Amino acid sequence: MGVLKRVPEFRAPKISKDDPLFGVLTENDVGLDVVTGRSKIAKDVLDEMTNYLRGGEPPEKQVRIEKVRKLVWELADHPQGQKTFLRLK
Repeated sequence: MGVLKRVPEFRAPKISKDDPLFGVLTENDVGLDVVTGRSKIAKDVLDEMTNYLRGGEPPEKQVRIEKVRKLVWELADHPQGQKTFLRLK
């Protein structure tokens, strides 16, 4: 009888209310890719986005929010861009 290997469980990252990404990206933006079962955006990338949004005064912060949204949403239909920029593959 063979030994069953435990497959690592991937969980979709959640954006908490105290995270600067809350309200900037949706749960769908950071959820799991249905094809791979892995996160759509790597944790390192999410961490960098969070740090980026923590900086700046209110007018600049709004510009940063728009840049993050634009990056993620423009890559929604570009699998290669998602792999390169969001998933770090």
